[in-house]
Amino acid sequence: MEGFRHRGVIEGFYGPPWSHRDRIWLIERMGGWGMNRYVYAPKDDPLHLARWRDPYPAGTLREFANLIESGARVGVKVGFAVSPGHSIRYASAEDRRALVEKFQVFRGLGSDFITLALDDVPSSLVHEEDRQAFATLAEAHVALALEVHAALGPEVVFCVVPTDYLGVEPSDYLETLGAGLDPNVEVAWTGRTVISPSVTCEEAAQRAATLRRRVLMWDNVPVADGPMRSMLHLGP
Repeated sequence: MEGFRHRGVIEGFYGPPWSHRDRIWLIERMGGWGMNRYVYAPKDDPLHLARWRDPYPAGTLREFANLIESGARVGVKVGFAVSPGHSIRYASAEDRRALVEKFQVFRGLGSDFITLALDDVPSSLVHEEDRQAFATLAEAHVALALEVHAALGPEVVFCVVPTDYLGVEPSDYLETLGAGLDPNVEVAWTGRTVISPSVTCEEAAQRAATLRRRVLMWDNVPVADGPMRSMLHLGP
């Protein structure tokens, strides 16, 4: 595992988010497991997705700061994601500014791993103003990512979870992202399907070639949402 630049856990599932106590418990152990990343991205946190424009309350920010401090003690960097794609108007300067400000709050707490999550969103532009401003969804995503990345600065590890986050074959959407994004931007991928039982070097190389960069593997095994709700993942 040491050969991977990012090694850790993404709290990125649908369903009740973990408690702050659970996150602290996990982060304190991850360092001993050789992991170096934890990313906060629970889909059912309304301030992460449904009400992404709203600021987090002071108490939650104190908990986030506590996560970052706890991670620093064990060599685990704590990152944060926002999923604006269900309602954002890509052509709206006000919406783009709100997103940047949301990410900058995390930066102010000390996080240097930021993720723009554009997965599980409409696969085409839904607002007329966006259709007037951009030829495709991919162009809108590139423009948004470039603006956010520039605002956060080069010292931040910036990741995009694309709408086409699974599969091996190239697509026009992915070709546009690969050509338009800064080479330093990470792009996530779940393998040949949402929950990939295995991932081969050949599959990863094919997706990397499309994106013109090494891929960030978002491994959805094990998760307890979607088709795996009825399953228990029990170790030996």
